[in-house]
Amino acid sequence: MPSDEVVIVGKTKAGSMICIGALSLTNAVNFRLKDRRFPFWDEDVDFEIGQCYKLKYRRSKNRENPHHVEDVVVLKRKLLREMSREDIADFIRDKGRIVESEDPRYVFRTDNPDHPMILDGRSIYAPESSVDQLLNSVGFWISPFGLRESSGSYYGKGLRIKYVGVEPAVAIIKSGSIIRLSTATLWSKPEFPEPRSYLQLSGWF
Repeated sequence: MPSDEVVIVGKTKAGSMICIGALSLTNAVNFRLKDRRFPFWDEDVDFEIGQCYKLKYRRSKNRENPHHVEDVVVLKRKLLREMSREDIADFIRDKGRIVESEDPRYVFRTDNPDHPMILDGRSIYAPESSVDQLLNSVGFWISPFGLRESSGSYYGKGLRIKYVGVEPAVAIIKSGSIIRLSTATLWSKPEFPEPRSYLQLSGWF
């Protein structure tokens, strides 16, 4: 049974449920924490950003899919302490993988020289036929420009990224902030019958 010490870095909306993101304090590897009963957690789950846990887990079957390499199922957890947002930011800068670029697609690694995520108007998504080319589903981005919030999304330099975090939105995420990005569960609608996984913004430090 693997174990690690982690800090909670993401708490995002997944419909009426919650997705929890964590970062290993050992090697800065990203985790997406899954409930044993269901892939997501009830909205009243007591994980909070900044909490550090001793975690025992098993690898999720989803990890066979490159796009879900971060998924682990929580078996036991023990709250150890709390980290400030400033300390989390310092840890990510020191130990984590951060992409600084005008194009946030490059937060998501791929072996394909042509990036599988598509810029469609202002939005970025990966179609179902190519989403498995993405080698991670979460990551950290430093934007060289500020992002302005409007109607539940953040805008900047012609981009629109939906905000899915549970924390109150701020009017502007300043340039140079560490932004946590993730990719959504595949979904479709009549306008695009092939399911898509959209880029989403889940927090900042």
